[in-house]
Amino acid sequence: MVTEFCYNYHMLRDYFKQLIIIIVLIAACAIIARVMNGGETLAEYAAKHPDKAYSTQAEEVIDN
Repeated sequence: MVTEFCYNYHMLRDYFKQLIIIIVLIAACAIIARVMNGGETLAEYAAKHPDKAYSTQAEEVIDN
């Protein structure tokens, strides 16, 4: 009974350790992405560059 409890405790501790590592990695990647992007959101980009943000990608072809 005690050995089963110890086994479960160690297993849970290992899972929590892995979960904490994953959470830290996700947070670090989010911070790095925010710093590299300059903290600019899509709405801020659209306000600064309306010609690029709201233009269509289709180009008109003029036949001569």
